[in-house]
Amino acid sequence: MKYSNFDLRIEEFMLYCTAEEGNNNPFVRRDRGKPICVNTINNYVRNIKLFFNWLTDEDE
Repeated sequence: MKYSNFDLRIEEFMLYCTAEEGNNNPFVRRDRGKPICVNTINNYVRNIKLFFNWLTDEDE
């Protein structure tokens, strides 16, 4: 099976995210278990709204 460059980049990214020293590994984050800031939640909500608005625009 031949992979595209996009597939290979995704695989590399997934390996990076799951690496023990990776920044996105939830088990090595220094802020794990700390309360989430209200600003962080607001940013997540804003980004989710933007994403779903983009999805509906793409559907039309």
